[in-house]
Amino acid sequence: MTTLQKQLAAAVLIVVGFALVYYNVVVKLVLDWYNDDNYSHGFLIVPLALYLAGSGGTSSRRLPPSRADSVWSSWPEASASSWRAFSDRNCS
Repeated sequence: MTTLQKQLAAAVLIVVGFALVYYNVVVKLVLDWYNDDNYSHGFLIVPLALYLAGSGGTSSRRLPPSRADSVWSSWPEASASSWRAFSDRNCS
């Protein structure tokens, strides 16, 4: 058995395993997407997620690292998210 055949067999086993484990969940999701207008966008999310996963990510990986990529550059977003989460909880 060649390496390619082993990889293909492993991929098939993984897909079949996920299909068996998550069959009921996927059926429920698809029924919700089809029957409930609030969740009908779910049919668009799966192809979009697959496209983004297969596209190799963003082009920012090709840029050289900068000082803005440090841990400290994310504090405004983290504080805004925390503020939003706590303020929503306390408003009601």
